[in-house]
Amino acid sequence: IEQDYLLTNQLLNATPRLGKVLSEEAQRVLLGVQSDFLDASLATIQAHYGTVDQYLDQAIGLDPSKRQQLRSAYLE
Repeated sequence: IEQDYLLTNQLLNATPRLGKVLSEEAQRVLLGVQSDFLDASLATIQAHYGTVDQYLDQAIGLDPSKRQQLRSAYLE
């Protein structure tokens, strides 16, 4: 999951976003991702919900059936 998450940075580098409105560094900070972001998100989910599955079910409303539908639609 982390490797796929970090691919966002490669796509960001390949796609001009905000032109002269923001510097490249500002765009990297605002639009990029870091493994620390993912780690912090997962730690927060674990602290509040125990597991990612419980988070998806309780906070997002994705029960196991809906999650399976998404897996079938979006994963190879």
